[in-house]
Amino acid sequence: MSKIETFINDDYAALDVGDLEFYYGYESTYCSKHGHGSENGCEDCDDLEWCFVVFKKGKLIFKKRQSQLPVAANSDPVVFLLAGIGSYLLDKRRKK
Repeated sequence: MSKIETFINDDYAALDVGDLEFYYGYESTYCSKHGHGSENGCEDCDDLEWCFVVFKKGKLIFKKRQSQLPVAANSDPVVFLLAGIGSYLLDKRRKK
């Protein structure tokens, strides 16, 4: 059986299941002003939006901005994580 790990804090939530990593929080962001994530140099922009991401074997395979998730903006990171996992599963189902 695959190992399952959870990580929860006030500014992120994560779930690792086997070779999949689900994450929502401050470490993955999107800059609407410049159209890319913090990994491309926008760490200090005022327009950063937190994101939900999925990694498989360390490779990014899915990303949604906070505003693209069906959750109230002031919700707990765990709620965004769950909505993100649901969005990922629906997207995966549509691509079959």
